Amino acid sequence: ADAISACRAAFAARGPARSLLGANCVSPAIVHELLDALLAPAAEGALSGVVLYPNDGGTWNATERCWECVGGERSFADALAGEWAGRIRASGLEAIIGGCCSTDQCTVRALSLALRAGCAGE
Repeated sequence: ADAISACRAAFAARGPARSLLGANCVSPAIVHELLDALLAPAAEGALSGVVLYPNDGGTWNATERCWECVGGERSFADALAGEWAGRIRASGLEAIIGGCCSTDQCTVRALSLALRAGCAGE
């Protein structure tokens, strides 16, 4: 959160500019906490959008050089993308959401459907 605060301050100091801030390859489990920190600049007018590219929720096993799922299952819930986008859009910002490590075309398809459904409801 300290690093995010420093980024927010740097963006705010730039003045009115189109800026995106986000997170790449993070666990979906921490996205809600990240959004709390990332959305704070919206009130300051420092950002125009938030970018989220969470991983599948697994853990990288450096010894075996592979991703391991927690409990044997994916923790990336595609339906959360709509909730994340809703929070971002409610702050007046653009939402760019995708998937990073260990996600696949099925995840991207589900994300697309969830985000389109969220747009239709607005």
